[in-house]
Amino acid sequence: MKEYMELAERAVLEAGDMLTKYTLSFTDAQKADGDPHTLWDELVGFKVSCQLEDSTGLKVYTENYDNPEERMQEGSFWWVDPIDGTRSMTHGENYFSISAGLIVHGEPVVGAVYQPKKRILLSAFKDGGAFVKAGYSNQRRLAPKKPVVGRVKAARGSGVDIVAESMYKQLGVSLMKPTSSFTYKVSLVGLGKAHLYIKPNIKCNEHDSAAVDIWLHERGGYLTDLFGNRLGYNKEDPRHRKGTVASNGIDHSQVISQLREHFDLENLFKE
Repeated sequence: MKEYMELAERAVLEAGDMLTKYTLSFTDAQKADGDPHTLWDELVGFKVSCQLEDSTGLKVYTENYDNPEERMQEGSFWWVDPIDGTRSMTHGENYFSISAGLIVHGEPVVGAVYQPKKRILLSAFKDGGAFVKAGYSNQRRLAPKKPVVGRVKAARGSGVDIVAESMYKQLGVSLMKPTSSFTYKVSLVGLGKAHLYIKPNIKCNEHDSAAVDIWLHERGGYLTDLFGNRLGYNKEDPRHRKGTVASNGIDHSQVISQLREHFDLENLFKE
């Protein structure tokens, strides 16, 4: 698996370097969730996909290209998110990333996430640990996060989410500055800059979470739905239909228990 991790690292790094080296104008097109869709989404997706397909021989599916009927026949494949946080990128902010996650029999086993503006590379492979490389420093393996002492800090999205705000208030956590990009916020949790992130809606997809899921898990953290179940992959509908909760250094089961006690989660995610 380490070889696949290194191939994924190379793919997202080279795409990120391309992204920061050249300047292209942004389009006015929109993604399904209302975020902007740019030419960079297409170019980065194409570059990473071609590189991974050529180097591993496995199919690649992305935010922009998915064929569930075909994908569900694959035992192993890549999920690629060309740019998570496109709105942040178009606004000249740093909160966006490129990611690639290898799925084997419905489980993420390799992940690589690159934040081009911050030059931070996060990567992991199953049972091999979680790694970080910042700037020109050497890559290092991360030790499990120690239990949080003091007030818990929570990452939050840039949009208004009344349900999430209510949950954070009930849990008594302090809120960080809002940022876009699911992957970026989960990376804050894994790096210890935040301890919790709750997304109580179905707007997170498999391509958003695949790479950072295995990384956070190998870091010693948790990424589950709001009922405490590990996220599923290679489903016909790639949306995580029961929300997502990321934590590190705190009692994840206690967070889930409090959410289930004080909020009608079944009704929240009712079809």
